[in-house]
Amino acid sequence: MTDVDALVSRLKRYRGYFRRGGVTLSGGEPFLQRAFALALARRLREEGIHVCFETNGQICDRELIAAGDIVCDVKNQTTDDLSAYDRFFAACAEEGKTPRVTNVLVPGINDGEEKLRSLASLVRKYFPAQSIRFLPFRKLCSQKYEELGLGFPYSDVREAEEDDISRAEKTAANI
Repeated sequence: MTDVDALVSRLKRYRGYFRRGGVTLSGGEPFLQRAFALALARRLREEGIHVCFETNGQICDRELIAAGDIVCDVKNQTTDDLSAYDRFFAACAEEGKTPRVTNVLVPGINDGEEKLRSLASLVRKYFPAQSIRFLPFRKLCSQKYEELGLGFPYSDVREAEEDDISRAEKTAANI
């Protein structure tokens, strides 16, 4: 646990390490800690430190969107409903922010042509020149599920290969 002043003081000591970069607030979901994330982003900006939020795009908070740059990790594995992303991308566009969009590609779950086209169409609706960075699904966390005595919900799903990523990129690029 820390407060904004202590964290900013600590981060300023590392400024030399992120000269051309900055600080990324990431997951869980930084938008769930609105007050802290907003205060931290504002203070870092005052210090000339670049701020990025890595969010799942489900919370459309204009103040947070305006406070930093955005990486939106689209997680549409179990649904075709992209309406939350539609609202989020619309707010980003209105705030003059072009998010970098990532999507973990899960074979047999979200790699179908229809899903890929829907996502690419939505992104291009607001950001015509923006591409989607597809990340390969990996089972790195399966051991943690096992240690907790839980069944890993993706145990029967294969990991994504480079061919899967290439196919997704081509499908998304042809929208």
